[in-house]
Amino acid sequence: MEKATIFEIIAAIVLAVAFIIFLIRRNVKDEEDTNPELTKALEEEKKDLPE
Repeated sequence: MEKATIFEIIAAIVLAVAFIIFLIRRNVKDEEDTNPELTKALEEEKKDLPE
């Protein structure tokens, strides 16, 4: 195998693992959100407030 090919495989594996970790963290955050409708409403109110 060429070194470039090995490097590309390692880079793809690292990116895949990082993406999986991102999805797991986002899923855990969503599960901790006990009332998503209230969270959405609060975020919309924050956008409407003048800075």
